[in-house]
Amino acid sequence: MNTKIVKILNNAYAVIFDLDGVIVDTMPFHARAWQETFKKFGIKVSKKDIYLREGEKWDKTFFDILKKHKIKITDEIKREVFRHRENVFKNILKIRIFKDAPPLIRALKKRGLKLALVTGTPRKEVIRILPRRLYTLFDVVIPSDEVRHGKPHPEPFLKALKALKTSPKETIVIENSPNGIIAAKKANMKVIAIETSLSRRYLKEADFILKSLGQIPS
Repeated sequence: MNTKIVKILNNAYAVIFDLDGVIVDTMPFHARAWQETFKKFGIKVSKKDIYLREGEKWDKTFFDILKKHKIKITDEIKREVFRHRENVFKNILKIRIFKDAPPLIRALKKRGLKLALVTGTPRKEVIRILPRRLYTLFDVVIPSDEVRHGKPHPEPFLKALKALKTSPKETIVIENSPNGIIAAKKANMKVIAIETSLSRRYLKEADFILKSLGQIPS
């Protein structure tokens, strides 16, 4: 047991979770949806390309990759991209909750900790992906379509802190992506990174790196 994590949790008022790749095993489906969508434009992207961009607003993923390949972006193309991506994602998605997520969330809630969800996914997708029995355990949900800037900008985490009425030193973040880690650190919070999508060499900015949520003492 990591005694440093125990100490931080004992002194914490709140815990902020990421969604994709932390609570639900959806990153392979997000990656495939983007891959299939960009393929329509003759663009090849790898899973790792998408995993490294996790947490940012989907608009940024779209604009950056099309711009990199010198494809002229119009409103019609944007609508087509997002419509196609959404259809692919809906058709391939199999909702798998990481087995250690529900017991950890419930245990932290039972201890009296405030819980928040800060995600790069829009709210309607969050509601569709996350079972209601878990969704209702969160005191605050900050989805990507309710912030101006996505991760790695700290805005989503700062908004969560304000809604939770807590301070950075009393809050710990659980993430799985470089963008999420950077955003949380910019907001001056301690971060536990989980190696679900990327190996530890991509997560080195975190304060702690664990293999799974099951290693977090609850």
